[in-house]
Amino acid sequence: MLVLKYFFKKDVMIIMNTNNNSTLYPEWEELKKNNPWAILFKNRSIEDIRHQICDWNTEFVHPDDMEVISAHNTDMKINDSNRFVLFKLPKPYRGNLKDPKLVILSLNPGFNERVNKTLFNMLTPEYQNQFIALSKKNLLLEEGCKIISNEVDDVLDNGYWTSKLSDLEIDDESNLSKIALIQFIPYASKNFGSWKEESCLKTQQFTKKIIHHLLHETTAIFLVMRSRDQWEKLIGDEMNEFKDRFMYNRNPRCQKLSRKNLWDENAVIKDQYQRIINAFKDS
Repeated sequence: MLVLKYFFKKDVMIIMNTNNNSTLYPEWEELKKNNPWAILFKNRSIEDIRHQICDWNTEFVHPDDMEVISAHNTDMKINDSNRFVLFKLPKPYRGNLKDPKLVILSLNPGFNERVNKTLFNMLTPEYQNQFIALSKKNLLLEEGCKIISNEVDDVLDNGYWTSKLSDLEIDDESNLSKIALIQFIPYASKNFGSWKEESCLKTQQFTKKIIHHLLHETTAIFLVMRSRDQWEKLIGDEMNEFKDRFMYNRNPRCQKLSRKNLWDENAVIKDQYQRIINAFKDS
């Protein structure tokens, strides 16, 4: 029998097993306290954020990311469609980041001017505030978040994840609370062309800590939809240590969670789609 011993040291909890191997990882509450996105959004009112979005003149960029993001956007080799749109709220993650059953690892949020700018400005302040409140709740890692929260959230996402998850036949809405989405880059763009290998956002280190928390403290399975090489570089040794917990989309151009798209002849469990269904059923 594996015996676990717990003791605390400063800001982390060490778990030691009988084989004398130890793993260091942040506790969930400690993780929330050190959330870099709270610096930007915790003390900003929803009304303040709404006016800034509607005016379209405020760049929502974390100060620690500014140098790398600015260098990317001013690179003469980068097309306009590949530059990051910084007037839209960043989305480093959404959904249940505490104890999900499925974690989707993607690349970055998309940007559709007709939806994300024109349609947003057409909404009443009440609906705009509702959307911002949901975004803020996700950014602050509050509990009760879903990958798709309500109709406004879905519309301003252009129905993207509603479409991508449709084959899962999630009749029980509680299953939406079992999914987490993590973006490699939290800033939106119309397309994603290139990203210099040496470029690294400082907020990505927090993303790494969240993933390590999920690997060590939950039984969640991971589905890498895009940018496998980049995720392997960011996550590090844990990706190999927990390789049985990772699945891969065979067609990175399509993020549809379908049996056809997720079938993998080289995987231990070839039917990765069914593995997700089973994970939702596992209490």
